[in-house]
Amino acid sequence: MRRLLSLFVCLPLLCGARSSSVSFIENVGQVTDQNHNTRKDIQFKVPGENMNIFIGNNAMHYQFAAKTEATETAPAALNMYRMDVTLVGANANAKVVKEQKNNYHETYYTPGLEGARAFSYSRVVYQNVYPNIDWVIYSEGSNLKYEFVVKQGGKPSDIKMKYAGATKLAIAADGKLIAGTPMGTVTENAPYTYALNSKKEKIASSFVLNGDVLSFNVGNYDGAMVIDPTLTWGTYFGGSLDEAARGMTTDMDGNIYITGYTNSTSNIATTGAHQTTATGLSSFVNDGFIVKKDAMGATVWATYYGGSLDDRLEGIATDGHGNVFVGGYTFSQSGIATTGAHLATKGSGDQEGLLAKFNATGARVWGTYYGAINSWESISELAYDKKGGYVYAIGSGSGAGISTTGAHQETSGGSGSYGFLVKFDTIGVRQWGTFYGGNNLTTNNFTALKDVTVNKDGYVYIVGHTNTSNKIYSTGAFDTTFANGTGSSPYDAFVAKFDGDGVRQWGTYYGGTGDEEATSIAVDSNDNVYIGGMTKSFLLSTTGAHQTAVGGVWDGFIAMFSGAGTQTWSTYYGGLLDDRITDLHVDATNTLYFAGNTSSVAGIASAAPWTLKTTLAGGTDAFVGRMHADGKRLWASYYGGTGTDAVMDISTTNTGDVIIGGETSSTTDIATTGSFKETIGGATDYFLAKMYDCYMLTPDEILGSATVCANSAQEFMIDSVAGATSYTWTLPNGWSGTSTTGTINANVGTTGGDITVVATNSCGSSEPRILSVTVNALPTPSISLNGSTLTVNSTFSAYQWYKDGNMIGGANAQTYTAAQTGNYKVEVTDMNNCVGQSTAMMAFGTNVNDISAAKGLNIYPNPNNGVFTVVYGAAGSYNLTVTNVIGMKVFETTLEGGKEQAINLGNGLAAGNYFIEIAGAGKKVHGRITIK
Repeated sequence: MRRLLSLFVCLPLLCGARSSSVSFIENVGQVTDQNHNTRKDIQFKVPGENMNIFIGNNAMHYQFAAKTEATETAPAALNMYRMDVTLVGANANAKVVKEQKNNYHETYYTPGLEGARAFSYSRVVYQNVYPNIDWVIYSEGSNLKYEFVVKQGGKPSDIKMKYAGATKLAIAADGKLIAGTPMGTVTENAPYTYALNSKKEKIASSFVLNGDVLSFNVGNYDGAMVIDPTLTWGTYFGGSLDEAARGMTTDMDGNIYITGYTNSTSNIATTGAHQTTATGLSSFVNDGFIVKKDAMGATVWATYYGGSLDDRLEGIATDGHGNVFVGGYTFSQSGIATTGAHLATKGSGDQEGLLAKFNATGARVWGTYYGAINSWESISELAYDKKGGYVYAIGSGSGAGISTTGAHQETSGGSGSYGFLVKFDTIGVRQWGTFYGGNNLTTNNFTALKDVTVNKDGYVYIVGHTNTSNKIYSTGAFDTTFANGTGSSPYDAFVAKFDGDGVRQWGTYYGGTGDEEATSIAVDSNDNVYIGGMTKSFLLSTTGAHQTAVGGVWDGFIAMFSGAGTQTWSTYYGGLLDDRITDLHVDATNTLYFAGNTSSVAGIASAAPWTLKTTLAGGTDAFVGRMHADGKRLWASYYGGTGTDAVMDISTTNTGDVIIGGETSSTTDIATTGSFKETIGGATDYFLAKMYDCYMLTPDEILGSATVCANSAQEFMIDSVAGATSYTWTLPNGWSGTSTTGTINANVGTTGGDITVVATNSCGSSEPRILSVTVNALPTPSISLNGSTLTVNSTFSAYQWYKDGNMIGGANAQTYTAAQTGNYKVEVTDMNNCVGQSTAMMAFGTNVNDISAAKGLNIYPNPNNGVFTVVYGAAGSYNLTVTNVIGMKVFETTLEGGKEQAINLGNGLAAGNYFIEIAGAGKKVHGRITIK
């Protein structure tokens, strides 16, 4: 059983009152009481206007403050009041996990804290505050929220919260809790509880108030739980006029980068930016812009980019180290290129491509034009090669200066518009460039490259659409025929793969008898390629796809290809009206996210209640969703207001956040309270929204033997869990082994028990998978000796004899007759297939006395009563030892060769066979005596 109690806490002096986000600032010693004593029981401080919240030791302390002005009879004063909310009976040693670290930090130089840094976080988790219950506290914009995650075995009835200092405590008619104080009121929305299962069921729940103690009444439910996407924040970006966003990406730290163009003269650039003012703007003249935002949506820096004429940025990429590359086109003669650039001077054509690099602080590193004289060029998308350290750009153009000698396609070869692919290094030096497009038409040949991506091995994929029937496909490709779709300008989609040297590996059409436009491409770590766009064709989907039939005139499509160019699956996506896929993204777990635009009222969003938005709000809305690698949709949601909303880009962060960006004319249902910009500025603004997508972690059964042998080495594993970032294994008592992956190598102890594994990601942990294992004891064979014959005293399934630690080939019976003197043991296998070994026993080879005599060793009398004479003929000094049949030494002395020497073993030895070894001077001989 696992439930989630989700409580929204809206504090009147905190909620919506700050333009910045709530953050948890860690206590590194700066938090003290009124006597300046360090409060070690406080872990975090949440600052607010006229109120601070302190969190620690299973409590939240609300500290209100209000200043009174001085009067004739009283000086100015700062009045304070505190309300404490404590988890009754909670685990005092609950582990604290800090998550979603922010850029903001504080440095203290007070006594004892010289230079100490207090970092801030957006989410903290107190694990197992009650048995199998986590307390999760996090920020949502300028709001504070907390949840109780009830895992397997947890009891919601354990949760009790004592409100000390509240002068009024009541549950309102709508289920909210009202906690009043003399200086303010804390309001907590009614609890929202839900379960993780395929139906995503809501669980009935409500507050229960008993005096000053709050608890929960939760309906019965037995099963797992999911937290589907919830809106973390949404914001507008722009000035008083219009903004067109054309590219968005993220980096490993969760920062978000946006590019596009604007004719707004305010609310764009930040102080100290590369270009703080726009130049020559009008209704038809724009400047490009670049914005960096942190994980909470706050602007880190922003800059215009352009000259005195029209400049537009279209594509953006980051390199993982904070550097940003942008591409687009320009009409300006200045303000674009840097000295020594690939192309420092604009050609005579009206429009020229541009490419620029900025560092992590927003300073331009280099910039270049890209194009040819007397032609129009533009750069539309960028991709960064993390393996090789190169940036790839795609665009359109037809003139000289686009391609390099020896390129895949050196010339456009006809009239019309052609795509191109170019590779630059990070200091702005072009490596190669090639055209891409056919020329079979007399006029108006058209090939548009729409997206580019690079896989982990440095191979480059491009996607687009064309009206030409040559130079697009390779021999043996998936589809080598231009379908010649409908209308006066028919198009087919295509996808192609290049290596890092610009050599095409393969190319294929994608389409049917209608038109196709491909707009996006993404690749996963297994080199599976996903393309998306829109289509008018029938019969494009594969069997068992998410949507096998066309829904309207234009439908979105998503198709998956292998790295070798073979189609794996294809699906439509849309309803009765026009729908299109505008962007695809694959995250670090190989999960596919998609985004697009729609006018359809059905066929877009997944079922309530856990989809963010299930209904169309305006004439055109954005949508966003997640799809499994097999083409099955996991969830999808509308996003937008009553105006027109169009999503352009989708990306993710390492912490499970999904980011979408686009353009909107909607005045509502876009921005969240406390976001960077809550209201629209012009007729259209750019919007940016961040969603938190919690993966439904559902481990399969543990693979491995349920019956094992004691002290053996065993491997246990589970299949990879989609969305999991780590695994926690628990082994039975007496076992050893650790792993954070889906496989563990365990050293088995002597007793059995349960093996459990839990999959974990930033949302929490899965239900445990359990494998009960029985441990069989190892066999303990004993052996006896009769003459030179060794016998195992019990019956087993298999035997293997060893002499002096070496396996004796073919010695696989219950008995073995020693042909040579040495230490013998047996290894046996029992009916449980467990293997054990006996202790070693010395045995003389057959005719050992004759052999000893032949080597000059004589013993007499033999048998005897422990008193006998030994004569060894070789001269020298030797060591004589006597051992029993299990190899235990019972007597030792020195012996002079060539002389008779009397030996007396004493009276304590039992009757039986004993072995004599004489060693020294590079010799070793053996004998045997029998004591009567």
